Amino acid sequence: MVCAYTLNFCKNFYLSPFFSKFVHFSRMAGQLTIKQIAELAGVSVGTVDRVLHNRGRVSSKAEAAIQAVLENYQYKQNLHTSAVAFKKTGKSIRLVVVIPFSKKGEYWDMIQSGVRKGLTEYADIPIDCRFSFFDPFNSLSCRQVFEKILSEPCSAVLISPIFVEETRAFCQQLDKRGIPFGFVDGQIDGINPCSSHMADQLACGRLMARITDAFTPLDAEVAIFLPKRVGTLMSNNSQVRTKSFRDYYACIHPERVLKEGFYSPD
Repeated sequence: MVCAYTLNFCKNFYLSPFFSKFVHFSRMAGQLTIKQIAELAGVSVGTVDRVLHNRGRVSSKAEAAIQAVLENYQYKQNLHTSAVAFKKTGKSIRLVVVIPFSKKGEYWDMIQSGVRKGLTEYADIPIDCRFSFFDPFNSLSCRQVFEKILSEPCSAVLISPIFVEETRAFCQQLDKRGIPFGFVDGQIDGINPCSSHMADQLACGRLMARITDAFTPLDAEVAIFLPKRVGTLMSNNSQVRTKSFRDYYACIHPERVLKEGFYSPD
C-alpha cells in the first residue's frame, strides 16, 4: 500500500507544476503546437507559454480559455524530451527534501524510497537532490533544519508540513526568495505549494473511528492516545485526523465518551 502510494506520489511530483518552473516542457508527438493553442484560445503565444510553464502573470480569462483548449484536445507534456533540452543548457535543479527521521521500513523511509525511485525513473532531468531530516516529535528540530536550508542555495524544496507554524514561516521565506516548494503528506490552510501529494487525512480519521466503533461496546469509553511533542501538542496531520475522529462520534454516537491522553514516543 505504502509502496504504491510513494510510486504514485513520485510520478505526480515529477510531472507537477513544481518542475515546470525549471524545465521547458515539450508537447507529445502529434499534438497541438503552442501557436495552434494560442489561435484556438484567442491569446498570444507568450500567454500560452506562461500558462504551460507556470511563470508570469496571466489573466484568469486567458488562463481559462487556454485550459479549455488543453482539456478539449487532451494536451500532454513530454517530460523526457524536455529534460534532454534542459540538460543541454548545463543547468541542474538543486532539490532539498525535508522529511522526518525514520528507521528502515517505517513510513517516512518508504517516502524517501519513493523519492529516490522517482529520481531514477526521471534521471533525464539533472537533479541534485539532498535530504534534510528533522525529529517529528520536536518542532524546534524542524525549525533548525528550516533555518539551515535558508542559509544555503537551493532551487526548490519538498516539505513534510508536520509543524504548522514553523512550516508557514518557512514557506513565507521561500516565497520571498522566489523558491518553489511542494508538500508531501500534508497541507496548510493559506499556503499554496506548487504541488501537494497526500492521503485524505479526514478519511483516515473517519476510518479509524468506524473501526473503533465496530469492535467496542456502545457503553464503553473511547481513549485517543497521541505522542508527546516538544514545541507543539499535535502534528498537522494528527490534528486533522483527531478532529475527523471526534466529528464521527459527535454525529453517529454523541452519547459516547471520548478521552484524550498523551504518551512519550521514546
